[in-house]
Amino acid sequence: MSDSLINFSSLGKSDLVKPSYMKKKSIKNITAVRNAEEITSKDIIEALRLKFANHTYQINNAFIYDWESDFFTVSESGYVYEIEIKVTRGDFKDDFNKKDKHILLESKIDTNNSKRPNKFFYAAPRNLLATSMIPEYAGLIEIESFDKMPIIAKEAPFIHKEKTVDGLKSILLDKFYHRYRDLLLERY
Repeated sequence: MSDSLINFSSLGKSDLVKPSYMKKKSIKNITAVRNAEEITSKDIIEALRLKFANHTYQINNAFIYDWESDFFTVSESGYVYEIEIKVTRGDFKDDFNKKDKHILLESKIDTNNSKRPNKFFYAAPRNLLATSMIPEYAGLIEIESFDKMPIIAKEAPFIHKEKTVDGLKSILLDKFYHRYRDLLLERY
């Protein structure tokens, strides 16, 4: 026997276990992860509240349409904006698995206007998404930090110009009521 602490010669080939390693990340993905660690979705929501402070209504994480809106706001002139928050490129790519949503957003037919916003944006940490990645029907808002004014890197075109906020008021009232009630219950 040798002077080593473990006698490897007594092990058969089938007894050896190959160590497993985590998948290596590319430099691109490491950058995306760092951005996500620096700027959270909560930071983005705070920055969006600053950007749209003059809007009449704002609510985050609410089912207004057939999907959850990360940030929903109504301008003083009655136009509805929906903003999808993304903190990683993978999260951005996964959003396109919601095919019905994107078919509805890119549709040129005016029959479904009550089920879609006037404008649709993505909001992400600065330099996470290139404007070339953003669909034709969407815009891009870049956030540097929660306390800095966000920058519109790509303006969202109007999906339609019909003011649908009146048809959404009962949904919004319900959402605001439940948020208010939850806030009150947290205090007690």
